[in-house]
Amino acid sequence: MIGGVLRERSLGLVLLLLAPCAAEAQLPPTVPSARPRLVLALSGGGARGIAHIGVLRALEENGIVVDGIAGTSMGALVGALYASGYRAKELRTIVDSFDWNKAFSGRPERVLVPLARRLDEEPALLSLGFEPWKVLLPPSALSDYGIGRFLIRHLAGPGYSAGGDFDHLPIPFRAVAARLDNAQRVVLARGDLARATRASLSIPIFFPPVEWEGTLLVDGGVADNIPVGVARGMGADVVLAVDITSPPLEPSEWRTLTGVGAQVSDALIEARNRTYRETADFQIRPDVGRHGATEYVDFEGLIESGYAAALQIIGPLKERLGPSPPPPALPAAGRALEGTTIVEVAVEGNKRTSQALIRRTFSIPLGRPFDMHKGLNALDRLFATSFFDSCWMSFEPSADGGLRIVLRVREAARSSLRISAGYDEPEQTHARVRLRNQNAFGFGERLEAVGAASDAESEVALGLDSDRLFKPVVGYSIRAGWREDKPRLFKDGVLLNRARFDRKELLLSLTRALKRTRLLQAGILLGSVETQEQPAVPYPPGTDKTRTLFARYVEDSLDDLYFPTRGWRVDLLANRNAPGLGATHDYWKGQLQARVVSPAGTRVTLEAEIFGGLSGRDLPVYDWFRLGGPVLIPGLHADELWGPQGAGASAAASVRLDGLRVRGRVGAGNVWPNRSQIRLNSLRVGLGLGVYYPTRFGPVGLDFGATTDGRSLWSLTLGYP
Repeated sequence: MIGGVLRERSLGLVLLLLAPCAAEAQLPPTVPSARPRLVLALSGGGARGIAHIGVLRALEENGIVVDGIAGTSMGALVGALYASGYRAKELRTIVDSFDWNKAFSGRPERVLVPLARRLDEEPALLSLGFEPWKVLLPPSALSDYGIGRFLIRHLAGPGYSAGGDFDHLPIPFRAVAARLDNAQRVVLARGDLARATRASLSIPIFFPPVEWEGTLLVDGGVADNIPVGVARGMGADVVLAVDITSPPLEPSEWRTLTGVGAQVSDALIEARNRTYRETADFQIRPDVGRHGATEYVDFEGLIESGYAAALQIIGPLKERLGPSPPPPALPAAGRALEGTTIVEVAVEGNKRTSQALIRRTFSIPLGRPFDMHKGLNALDRLFATSFFDSCWMSFEPSADGGLRIVLRVREAARSSLRISAGYDEPEQTHARVRLRNQNAFGFGERLEAVGAASDAESEVALGLDSDRLFKPVVGYSIRAGWREDKPRLFKDGVLLNRARFDRKELLLSLTRALKRTRLLQAGILLGSVETQEQPAVPYPPGTDKTRTLFARYVEDSLDDLYFPTRGWRVDLLANRNAPGLGATHDYWKGQLQARVVSPAGTRVTLEAEIFGGLSGRDLPVYDWFRLGGPVLIPGLHADELWGPQGAGASAAASVRLDGLRVRGRVGAGNVWPNRSQIRLNSLRVGLGLGVYYPTRFGPVGLDFGATTDGRSLWSLTLGYP
């Protein structure tokens, strides 16, 4: 459901629709009624289904009572919410507040990922899981965690209160799904309400199927996209169907590979739907034009189209139903999920991951009243480990009246191959390959081999890290590798050449996490640095031994590293190269980097960056500070300025314009040979303007910077730097 990625039509449906149809389970018996019973049949259609809210609003405003709802896919989502007691106005607030694009990204909330695993984060362009001698394809194109979390938040409580019987909701409800093995329609009337709705939303290929009583279920649109027959089976005297199905493809769209596949899929879906199709007493089709099923924008327009379409049949509908009855009495309040004492947390689906690790990460204590906000945060922490493709939380009453929480997890591949690539001004084309086992010994240890190459740097490294040494209080990191550092050397803005420093390093450190946003790290870096002779580079060749003791404090609450909207990041590093341990040079070095981001309205973000570096004694050139643009000093090349002392700061304002982000920036900074020469009047000042477009492969950005002394520079970024 991400624009340009998820299509309502899927070639994978072809396989489902070629399967033979099996007999459907018996629907619940009809319920006698003293007045005509109105049941809605809400169709699927992705984002177009937001129009259902407008239909419900029109019915509410005209005093028309809904006696039942049958929904497919997005119709099931809107229908389940409405049946649970949310009114049309509340539904509008819910869909407006939900970040639909972020929900399907598959990325956990950044601040929930342990900080030790965010220190060198780099989004992957391609990721493949594997087991020994076997490549594992992902279970689906998109992650279902975000939409699952949304459903649990809003539907778990009403479902629990109804005792798992959808007839005991404020409005009786049915969710329509389809079996994966034969595309038979399945009508869900009991069980976990949130999970039943999730099953109805399982678009094949894009979302993983849902296991339900030993059967795998997929999107109900495969079998019955406008569930009129299901509505009649709920005892309806009058069925109102709302059809927001996407219009068929134009013949001109059949000329591509994806167009042919989509058209074949559509034709077979239509054939299967005819098996269950019935005629409604009233049917409306909101005029949403060719609004895409994956375009989660213009909710106002979608809702208004549903509202306008419903108004056209209000008169005939009222005439058919007769006098408007008084509002029905709501069912007696059942058991409450919020506040019920937790007596058990059970885990299902884990095979390799330790239950102790899962329980410790989930960290919801027994014997305390359940709180949905805390429960979802605990589930977020579990998903943020990256050990699982999917996490789900169900609720069951215990025999003694307490609450039993069931965690259902689907483990991710233990090992993965992650490839990232891009282009930027200092590195030119760059690529990095990570071969990672993220749970090497069953308790969260990460073993990783890294290879990287660019004009500015080449690297081969092997590392092992964990958040526990003997107890989950102190973690450790071990990393060994070789790195070829090739920074550019400029003189008065003119490139002389690239220097070359070959580093062999062994890092040993201990870490102490202070919650998830703060980290202390201390250790030693052992190795050597070989300076290679390069034309026009005035640094003599030689080899130095390094024995560097270091301490680091990091605090990071940014919601996104590349396009944050709020939070801050502080990184304070102190180094001491010790001749007493065999080091060639005797020096100390301290460095501060800070970033603060704050929203200023719904589209504007304000941001500030600070850098400061001081050193003393015999700091070698390969450890000098390097400053430049486009962030700190727009108009200069990245890392153009080198020196033993350095400082810089910038302020920026970003504006989100639909998909584009425009950022204006002012910055100043410089480097100095010693601390006594640091002067504010020697700062280099620059102004910058950048335009960025986020894509699934990373941002595409174009920056222009100009300094107050007449320098200017354009720079292009493709992918993550």
